[in-house]
Amino acid sequence: MIAPWVHPLIAGLPVAILERAYRTGEASAFQLVIACTDDRLVNRQVFCDAENAGVWVNSADDPDNCSFILPAVARQGDLTLTISTNGQSPAMAMWLRRRFESEFDERYDQLMELLVEVRAEVRDVLGTSEIQGWNEALDAGVFELVAAGRTNAARKILRTSLGLDVPTCVDAEAGVAEVAVLRASGRPSLKANA
Repeated sequence: MIAPWVHPLIAGLPVAILERAYRTGEASAFQLVIACTDDRLVNRQVFCDAENAGVWVNSADDPDNCSFILPAVARQGDLTLTISTNGQSPAMAMWLRRRFESEFDERYDQLMELLVEVRAEVRDVLGTSEIQGWNEALDAGVFELVAAGRTNAARKILRTSLGLDVPTCVDAEAGVAEVAVLRASGRPSLKANA
């Protein structure tokens, strides 16, 4: 860290600190640079030096002098949501992050687990999971079913939307409805429903 003055709380952190002004060209000695001065000329110099050296640089509150941005991040289990205003309003990005964080709870983890399970099955059966039907299934209320604790019903909608279970015929005269299900693998199975 290079700064002419360092707050005592930061000075106590386990980082190398050089208490002095930035020197032209020294950004090239780093792999990643964050310029957070209140002097736009210094930020511009740091940006130019870093760019010339192929070093990534972020200038806080100065998006014109950034080669990358720092989005606000909300996490829930394996789900990560990033929010960016392209440096235009960090306050809005943080506000949105707080709103989304309050929405993300274990329901999203449960949905993720179900999607991972069904995706693995789709890959095993079809050789790929890049197929039509995912959005339609999610739009058909899969999340709401998982949130209500009805994971099996959600799984059925997913499997049907993705072509894993496709009813092909019904024999109602037998007294028991038998539905032949043609699995996407081409192997039929017979399910009897009373």
